[in-house]
Amino acid sequence: MKEGLTLRLVSPAELSLLETHLSGLIDRTLGGHDLGELTDALRAYVLSGGKRIRPQLCLWTYQHCGGTESSNTSHSVLDLACAWELIH
Repeated sequence: MKEGLTLRLVSPAELSLLETHLSGLIDRTLGGHDLGELTDALRAYVLSGGKRIRPQLCLWTYQHCGGTESSNTSHSVLDLACAWELIH
């Protein structure tokens, strides 16, 4: 692959939705535990960029294994895709 090329498995709108959901997932899982600086550091590290290949692959696989277009954006599918990013 040439330098500068970006692998895109999902639409730009879905990629934006993944970013938003990832940010919300961090808040939902860590926000209520009064971890202040740790939450801020994790948020900065995770959201500082990246291609989001793992969550894209999760959504793409779901779409191509029979998932419907409208259910791609359900919380459960987005939670799974974003959890995969956080586990890495």
